[in-house]
Amino acid sequence: MRALLAGSTAGLGTFAFGLMGILEAYRPAQLSALGFAIFALILGGLQHPGKVAPFLFSGVVIGVGLAMVYRVGILPFLPSQPIAILSLLPFLALGGVARSFSPTAGAALDANMIFLLLGQGSVLAATDLRTVTVEGLSIIIAAAAAAGIVSMLGRTGIVPSD
Repeated sequence: MRALLAGSTAGLGTFAFGLMGILEAYRPAQLSALGFAIFALILGGLQHPGKVAPFLFSGVVIGVGLAMVYRVGILPFLPSQPIAILSLLPFLALGGVARSFSPTAGAALDANMIFLLLGQGSVLAATDLRTVTVEGLSIIIAAAAAAGIVSMLGRTGIVPSD
């Protein structure tokens, strides 16, 4: 029953975000659909998703912040694609160190994933503040929706929260 609920939640939420993206031809809504699908499937596959949901959300916010710094503050100044790829190394090292400590491990996993998704590490990526902010907020909205649904279902006893 729990698997059916997790799958239905992931499917319906992804469909809703995806439909908004298709109807409006709005890329950020498509990013929200992708983000919601990822977050809902991650949380739905866990034994106690209510425990992980806050870490997932904080990791997403950290990852979005780092990706914004990278795309707006570093990427526009890189001369070539090989240099852009090499410029990811300090972020990956920081993420690896954060992942190795148990207090930060949960959030660091999601921060690394979101940084790689939004950071894009490509000289072709959009680097204007407005685009990067809207894309980042679309992922944060998706994470908030997935974590919020899990927390709500945890309070009703449908999904284990402890």
